Amino acid sequence: MSAAADFIPREDDALLAYAQQFGGEAYSWWSAQGIDNAEAFAVFGLTTEYQAALEGNVAAQNAARAAKQSKDAARARLVSQIRLVARQLQGQPQMDNASRALIGITVRQGRTGETPVPSSAPIAHVAQIERLRHVVAFTDSATPTRMAKPKGAWCCEVRLKLVASDESAPIDPATMQPLALATDGKVIADFELTHKGKQAVYVMRWVNAKGAGGPWSEEVRAMVAA
Repeated sequence: MSAAADFIPREDDALLAYAQQFGGEAYSWWSAQGIDNAEAFAVFGLTTEYQAALEGNVAAQNAARAAKQSKDAARARLVSQIRLVARQLQGQPQMDNASRALIGITVRQGRTGETPVPSSAPIAHVAQIERLRHVVAFTDSATPTRMAKPKGAWCCEVRLKLVASDESAPIDPATMQPLALATDGKVIADFELTHKGKQAVYVMRWVNAKGAGGPWSEEVRAMVAA
């Protein structure tokens, strides 16, 4: 039978009303014939079960709509507060573009030379060697005992190249693969199993908020352990 000719309603509410009428009339017809038809009687229980499920579905849909409205309202409050604090931060005289970039607010395009190019280089060392992983830590050569970045630096650009274990010649940073733009004093390098036994060579430099980089660091090397 085609869908167009189907006597059963397609809409949920219409099906419930139809089932309630159908069950009563069908059972009454069999009763009038002197027959207690179990299949017709079963329609009553299934109609009750369907009504409960339908009501539960409607309640869930209403709850979902209410949850979305609650989420949207919470989002609006959060965004409004973030914008308020961002405006306050932007208005502080000591706020610089490096801090703006780190916080995640709009970096102002100021006058040429407003953001200095870092003049010092990072000092790096491989702090941890794990299976197929290195943790490389770095500080500034001008303040090696502190974690602070030099003035004007937004992040540390870290580059990596894998070489044979006996390769010792210095490597041009321009030929090395960018690994990360790190801001918290360390970077993690993960390797494939095929890299075991090779040397990982790292170099890095400070970069300001406009993307200008300072001098490159000395190379740091460590074996990839399996």
